[in-house]
Amino acid sequence: VVISLGLVEHFSDTAEVVRAIARFVHAGGLVITVVPNMGGVIGWAQRIVDRRIYEQHKSVAPPELQAAHERNGFVTRQCGYFGSFDPAVVNEGALGRVPGLVLRALRVVSRVIAWRLFRSLDIEPETRLLSPYCAYIGRLERTSTSCPTSS
Repeated sequence: VVISLGLVEHFSDTAEVVRAIARFVHAGGLVITVVPNMGGVIGWAQRIVDRRIYEQHKSVAPPELQAAHERNGFVTRQCGYFGSFDPAVVNEGALGRVPGLVLRALRVVSRVIAWRLFRSLDIEPETRLLSPYCAYIGRLERTSTSCPTSS
């Protein structure tokens, strides 16, 4: 099992990064790739809190994440938005001490309110808008020891 948390979104060519990750996966092995969902509320909040950190990320949605893996020999088991609304994912970056403390307090309060609201209104929190992450799980199907090539 190879796990990649918050790596591929820092590069412009998602498939090329997945190709590099595939070098560490044995035939039949699993890969789990998780990236922040910069296309939802979390990305919007990150852009407001610290635009510099936001700009260090490429927005990678589940279809692109899945295609990048499949192009490199992985068979998809699951791919999609992961997790419910969680403002703790937002990196406070260059905020000062007081704004950082305020943001942390807002995280706790908004998390509790969001969870209660989702439960009471029967809202599905794993969506493009609300999920903090995009996740991919797949199995590498290549049988030779050579690395897959991207086309």
